[in-house]
Amino acid sequence: QTLEQYDLAILQFKRALRLEEELGNKLGLAINHQNIGDCLELKGDLEGALESYRKSLAYNEEINSDYGRVICKNSLAQVYLKQDMPYAALVLLEPLHEQSKTIGDFYITSAVFINTGWAHTQLGQYDKAKTFIQEGLEMAQNHNMPSNVLYGYRKLSDLESKKGDFRRAYEFYKKADEQNNEIISATNVRYMNDIIVRYEAEKKNNQISVLAKENEIVRLRLRKNQTTLLVSALIVGL
Repeated sequence: QTLEQYDLAILQFKRALRLEEELGNKLGLAINHQNIGDCLELKGDLEGALESYRKSLAYNEEINSDYGRVICKNSLAQVYLKQDMPYAALVLLEPLHEQSKTIGDFYITSAVFINTGWAHTQLGQYDKAKTFIQEGLEMAQNHNMPSNVLYGYRKLSDLESKKGDFRRAYEFYKKADEQNNEIISATNVRYMNDIIVRYEAEKKNNQISVLAKENEIVRLRLRKNQTTLLVSALIVGL
């Protein structure tokens, strides 16, 4: 089901790409290539994701978008980490520490720091890894970013597992699980609220439709009564 949803999303983004190409909108092209890369990465198609992220980065370079460059480079680094290429990831991530702070988006900045910590975990540099992951996690907590809080706890769990401290690894795993449940619960609440809003709107529309039909029936009855009176008057007149 989830994989099918990603495929459907990719189809929509590709349609949007064609429109942006016709319009010559390079920002739109950059955004949609990034979106396609996100979907491919979540599907596990890492090479496909890299290709899309690189296309997005090329367009962001053309339009000189610092924001777009930071997002693309973090995404590329994240795929490199999934491919066990921490040195390649760090080449991209380290310059982003200050650049991401400059653009003022704490969501992407916290992800950059957590990914930097992940890279150091892979390299066995555990003290550095902990420092970066905790900084990214605290940033996410302070700015109410649940998905990055979850990401941070998962990476701390991985770090402690690598160190051989399985008790601490389990503690962070439990925190990640609790955070994930909160996200799912919040998503379900939003979904239910959306359903309720739609239901109320549909009910209101149905009420309006019923009133319109009732008004039409009243109008037809009045017209029929008027016609009956007119006919009666004509008969009397005869």
